[in-house]
Amino acid sequence: MPRKPVPGDSDHRSKMSTGSRNATYYFKTVTFKVEDSLFNVPRYHFEHTSEVFASMFSLPEGEHQAEGQCDENPIVLEGISSYDFEQLLNVLYPLNMPQVITAGTDSWMNQDQWIGVLKLATQWGFLDARKLAIQQLETMPSIAATEHVMLARQYEVASWLRKGYLALVERQEIISVEEAEKIGWKTAFLLCQLREKCGKTNNNSHRSRKGGYNYSSVSANPEYEIDRTFEAEFRLATLAAAAYENTPSDTALRLEFMTPSELIDWGAPAPKPDDDAWD
Repeated sequence: MPRKPVPGDSDHRSKMSTGSRNATYYFKTVTFKVEDSLFNVPRYHFEHTSEVFASMFSLPEGEHQAEGQCDENPIVLEGISSYDFEQLLNVLYPLNMPQVITAGTDSWMNQDQWIGVLKLATQWGFLDARKLAIQQLETMPSIAATEHVMLARQYEVASWLRKGYLALVERQEIISVEEAEKIGWKTAFLLCQLREKCGKTNNNSHRSRKGGYNYSSVSANPEYEIDRTFEAEFRLATLAAAAYENTPSDTALRLEFMTPSELIDWGAPAPKPDDDAWD
């Protein structure tokens, strides 16, 4: 004789068959269209680690199916390279985790790939991904001095601006026309003045046995002169970069009154010339 159905049995069987969603590891996905490619990935990092997408996903959904929930109605990212977007996804959702762990990210991606990550992480406020990209690019010796300057300005990495200027002043090669066009003629002119002042084009300055200049025998300390010449630019660059560091407002206010080197090094005093050496 069949058993009479008991109220709630169907609901219980449904829950038993489907299971309950884990509070941590049950992800919604989102579909993006970048150029001609569709990408479907977990929504988690876009929602929780990007300031821009967190704001977008917090908006109430309308009556119709929201963008990003299917291939037919993706979130279209205009003006974005699918190559750059894929590099960002390589960081947010790495597919080859053993390689990432064993390589320690040293040989994980190349320079162009990390620049793509830096570009989109800066644009969309992925602060951790931006920090990782900066760390990885700083280990790559192939980045030229002018490229350091251009990347610093474009993606607001203050330390690279000073690093690029210092390299252009200290190196033996003159600043070329092509480099001047990239960094700006005014900047190039000021750097050429500093090269003369620091002895790079001074035939009377003394060279060391290794071929480099001995700055104790010339007229100026390049680091000090660069800090003094580009003080305003360094100050603005560091204030802009602080926006990506989760800097408390009171710390941001103190930054405004720091010296150039203090801004770059977060507390290191600006280099001063040795009075005995610069007489």
